[in-house]
Amino acid sequence: MIAAMVPLPPHILAEAIVALAVLLLLAAAVTDIAYRRIPNRLAALVALAGLARQALAGGGAIGAALPVAALVLFGATLLWLRGALGGGDVKLLAATALLVPPAVVPAQLLAVALAGGGVALLHLGL
Repeated sequence: MIAAMVPLPPHILAEAIVALAVLLLLAAAVTDIAYRRIPNRLAALVALAGLARQALAGGGAIGAALPVAALVLFGATLLWLRGALGGGDVKLLAATALLVPPAVVPAQLLAVALAGGGVALLHLGL
C-alpha cells in the first residue's frame, strides 16, 4: 500500500511512455501493412504520449516541441500533396516528432526516410 503512494521518478514514467509509444507504433505498422491505413486514433495516441513525455522533460520542452512537430506536419503535408506520402504517414510523422527532443527530429526524419527506402527496395524485390 505504501509503495502505491510513492510517485514514480520522472525517468521511469518517461520510459514507460516510450514503451507505450513503441507498442502504438507497432500497431500502426501492422495496420498499415495489413490494410494500407493508419487509424487516426493511433496517431492521436502517439501524439498524446509524445506530449506527456515532453511534459515530464519540463523546462518548456512542450513549447519547443510543438512548433517542430507543426513544421514536420507542414512539410509532410506538402509531400502528401505531391503523392509522395500517405495521409497516415503525415499524421504519424508529426506525432512521432513529439516523442523526441526537437534537436533529434532531423535525425529521426533521416532514419524514417532510410527505413522507408529499405522497405521500398524490399517491395521491388531488390
